[in-house]
Amino acid sequence: MAVQNLTASALTYVQERLTNLFAAQQSTPARYPWVNHVATAQAMGREHVAMTSEVMDAQNNCIGYRVYWLTKGDTTIAYNSTPGSYTFNCTIPSGQGPVSNEKIYTNNFAIVARIEVDDDICGNVFRGQAGTYAQQAGDLIANRFDAALKDIRDAWNTKLINFLDTNKTPVNNDSNLPTGLAFGSSTFTVTESTLSMQEPDTLTDLDALAVNNDLGGYFYIAGRNHFYNAKVNADFRVNNDAERDHVRLLEGNGWRMYHDIKNLDSTLSGRNSFIVDPGSYVIWDFVNKERTRNPVMIEDNKWEYFITDPILSLNGRPVRVNVRYQKTCNGGNLTQMRDTYTHRWELIFHGGLYVAPASEDTHTGILKIKSA
Repeated sequence: MAVQNLTASALTYVQERLTNLFAAQQSTPARYPWVNHVATAQAMGREHVAMTSEVMDAQNNCIGYRVYWLTKGDTTIAYNSTPGSYTFNCTIPSGQGPVSNEKIYTNNFAIVARIEVDDDICGNVFRGQAGTYAQQAGDLIANRFDAALKDIRDAWNTKLINFLDTNKTPVNNDSNLPTGLAFGSSTFTVTESTLSMQEPDTLTDLDALAVNNDLGGYFYIAGRNHFYNAKVNADFRVNNDAERDHVRLLEGNGWRMYHDIKNLDSTLSGRNSFIVDPGSYVIWDFVNKERTRNPVMIEDNKWEYFITDPILSLNGRPVRVNVRYQKTCNGGNLTQMRDTYTHRWELIFHGGLYVAPASEDTHTGILKIKSA
């Protein structure tokens, strides 16, 4: 990368190296701190269904995001008896329509990481658009980007775990809870001596719990102590334990269960799971309309653009991260009699995270399960 310009071709190379670095680093012991344990963020991005539309001001600036939430509203049965007693009208009487609950939201989170690379080897290690020096520079920058993105992912994953815990439903609509399952303080508490959180039979009770709380298309996010042993046992003992084959559906066409075995329990303490309705939350990533994947110089030695994350997705596409880049002269190399530079990047994951409006009885569509 030439020190004079931040080029699209150079950034494309960095993006490619960033993706390749993720694949290459997973099996090297020295890289263990780099491994991404962000299953909660991956699950909520993959399962996300809410649609948003930008709200623009007169200057074409985005001032918020509009979401239309459909609520059930008041519904009644107009008639329920024998046909002969019904009063038939040629004009159909008015009925109850869907209630559209329009909400306009603003960006409410920003996670920022900063990196820098000194350009002081032989005066200018970033010289040239091709060859060894440019590739070394690209590899070094991609390495730093990878570290910064990992920090952003970790912070985002923690934010989402706390979001689920904060917005767990305060009410329970299942009036026939099985023995071993109790509700209080917005939490469904499981007595594992009665209901083991490793047994497929318990999953049927939790499914019934979700259905009786009117969750639709729900998915599970579980910690290390809920069904993770059962999942592994199902893989290794399926031939001699037919019942455990049932648990093989956890990541197939049956239960959509994601395991955050490092961070869920450690963030909340205890042994936890959540059952989540995909329509219970909305997420978006914000990128200014003027920003593209090609760098745009906004003033001398300062550029803006965005990159895509190779790990996290939202609505089937990679999450976008805003980037600010600045090049500053930090002195000179007297041997070469050339300026030396510091290259600084600021990575900003910016957007919105909101819980959907609660139902008429204050249900949020997020069930917290905790072992006693």
